[in-house]
Amino acid sequence: MDVRERFQHAASLVESGNYPEATTELVWLWDHMLDEDKSFAGVRGSYLIAWMKRLMELHEDARVQFTALRDKLVPRIAPGSNDYMPVMDWFTLSNNLLDDHSAISAWVEELLASESEPLELRLMRSTILSWLFEQARWEDAGNLLEPGPVVAAKARLDVERERHTEQFDDETLKILRENRLKSLAKTHLSYLAANRIDESQLIKELMIELFGVDQTQTMLQEMTKEIDE
Repeated sequence: MDVRERFQHAASLVESGNYPEATTELVWLWDHMLDEDKSFAGVRGSYLIAWMKRLMELHEDARVQFTALRDKLVPRIAPGSNDYMPVMDWFTLSNNLLDDHSAISAWVEELLASESEPLELRLMRSTILSWLFEQARWEDAGNLLEPGPVVAAKARLDVERERHTEQFDDETLKILRENRLKSLAKTHLSYLAANRIDESQLIKELMIELFGVDQTQTMLQEMTKEIDE
């Protein structure tokens, strides 16, 4: 069987209730899917994780084996290497599959406490920032964010690209605009929490310029309400 067929077979094993064999197949797929076909990276991080998560809810031993998959990985980049994929695998299994936020929190805090910027932090900055945003750890996110002018320039460029991309219909563009506004609101609040006042104001001014006063105020009110809750 090729990778696609083996994935379909694993899914059918889950659906038929053959949980031990399904666990074995899903473990094999996680370990070897990319060896067989690099183009399956997206599938591995989404659909495969979804089936693993589904099986964990049905079969306790699956959680044990999937946790072992995560625990054999070390969330550190090997000395002399720039290959952060094993660390990304550790993060994906911890976050997307096992919901082990305590392990991620301990790892992030160790990285942030380092006197010099660890390579993991440099190469995985956007992933770590997204996690900090999800956990509403605004001050940590604010300390980790790039300088405000850099963030503003990137955001402006992204908005312009979205505006002039013909492949998007009006509804998709509306969703993209809302997501962009929410992302900028998180950035503004993070700078504010980290006492980077000038940069927080810069991002707020960019939000108003791109999306208007009313939309900006509404989004910031919604985000503040989420934080308070």
